[in-house]
Amino acid sequence: MRVSIGAATFALAALAGCTGDEGVARSTDSWALATANPVAPPVSCIEKARIAGVAVRDDRTVDFSLDDGRLMRNRLPQVCESLYGSRFIYRSSTDRLCSTDTITLVRADGSARASCGLGSFQQIAVPPRG
Repeated sequence: MRVSIGAATFALAALAGCTGDEGVARSTDSWALATANPVAPPVSCIEKARIAGVAVRDDRTVDFSLDDGRLMRNRLPQVCESLYGSRFIYRSSTDRLCSTDTITLVRADGSARASCGLGSFQQIAVPPRG
């Protein structure tokens, strides 16, 4: 499934034989990193079905765009080397993606490369440029 968000397009699709989803992680924006402001208390989980897009900001920051317009930032507890520019999958035994879950970086052939733990999800707002 392809979802257009702003100037970037992100793909979220199930991998064959997997129960998780794949995020094409290719978008970084120093403006979004530097100017984002928290607008609600952090939460432990978000509903997977509501994820409309994914933007990797650096090797420790992933923004999840939800279908209701909210932007949920996940600041990983530790650096996930080579996360920026990589594809990743996430798996969960529930319909939610939680801070207790991991993301797994995958190679072009779909094989696993490394896994990294998620942090809590913080709703943010990024002011418009200008």
